[in-house]
Amino acid sequence: MKTYILDTNVILSSYKSLMEFKGCVLIPISVIVEMDTFKKDKRENGMNARAFARFMDSLRKKGSLVSGIKQKQTIIKVFADQLNPIVDDDIIDIAKKLKSDGKNITIVTLDLNLRIKADIAGITAIGYESPKKYKETAKTHKIILSDTKTIDSIFENKVLKLSSNKRLINGQHIVLQNKQNKQSALCVYRKNDHSLHLIKNVKKIFGLEPRSVEQRFLMDSLLDDSKKIVIVESKAGCGKTVVSLACGLHQVMETGLYSKLLITKSPTPVGGKDELGFMPGDFEEKMSHWTYNFKDNFFFLGQANSIKEDDIEQCMEVCSIQHMRGRSLHNTLIIVDEFQNLSPLAAKTIITRIGEGSKIICLGDISQIDHAFMDQRHNGLSFIMNRFKGQDLAAIVRLEKSERSALANLAADIL
Repeated sequence: MKTYILDTNVILSSYKSLMEFKGCVLIPISVIVEMDTFKKDKRENGMNARAFARFMDSLRKKGSLVSGIKQKQTIIKVFADQLNPIVDDDIIDIAKKLKSDGKNITIVTLDLNLRIKADIAGITAIGYESPKKYKETAKTHKIILSDTKTIDSIFENKVLKLSSNKRLINGQHIVLQNKQNKQSALCVYRKNDHSLHLIKNVKKIFGLEPRSVEQRFLMDSLLDDSKKIVIVESKAGCGKTVVSLACGLHQVMETGLYSKLLITKSPTPVGGKDELGFMPGDFEEKMSHWTYNFKDNFFFLGQANSIKEDDIEQCMEVCSIQHMRGRSLHNTLIIVDEFQNLSPLAAKTIITRIGEGSKIICLGDISQIDHAFMDQRHNGLSFIMNRFKGQDLAAIVRLEKSERSALANLAADIL
């Protein structure tokens, strides 16, 4: 039987991680002591710490935590002796002791340095992943080589019937391409009738013209009323924020499809310490520091449409991500920025706030994660990209070409 020793950061990432391993899950007493220091935290770490304490208390009533309590395919144990006052060193010492006793030991941690220490000590160490794996996200659109007759047909009929194709995903964007004459058609695949549907040729939205194929796919998804969640992943400078704002303002100020535009983001600065309190001013002034990227784009879009920034601000609300819990948002277009800095649990909390007639746009860059307990595979954005893949209500778009500047594009690639 495998024995997994869980680090504190894994439990803080998701207290349910205890139940996601087949075998014995061992929790050092030093980890429980460290978890106790987080229980008064008002953010997600505190929520997970408190949930962990309640869960362990419920197990305690069923038997001895030191001897082990079986839960389905998992045996949860507490290692009661603290061999070292430093938690990381304690985990290593426990692993070495158990390995010398003939146990098959694996340390589970999101701490890269602890994995290095474990490797030096001859102990297997892995990162945390749910059994429902967070697969590596790939290019969301597919290029299919075609001929002139087929491409002319879809332009004429707007729909092209296909034979069943298991390699295509419902809602996937497709580029039909004829390399001989460089003719192409931008489509979306619908699994229910196994057909490609030509997307609308949007020239300009709220003064903004799409600059790439991916931006056209994004605009199509944002303007599609049937899509209630649009997930956008890209490196910096690809235009995910400005395109989302343009389509959002168009649907609030020009078509009236939504009553307001709500903007929120994870306030996690570079370095990972997510605090609002040190900022000067009241709540709105504090939040303004986190939404400068939106204000820059508001100014740009306002100039393009001869609209004052004050008129734009009247139809929008800026909300802290911590204040989303308990809300029920109807007839609202919600843009959540920096989604990669949210945990899967926080992602679920936010998306389940969406009420009737509302739509949520989730923006992020998995190469720029500032949260201490997240990585490119374990974060809210990767989580929802994989869970919503192929769902009728969802659209997933990856932007790859930087449109900000030649310097920004080069920096995103080489730095």
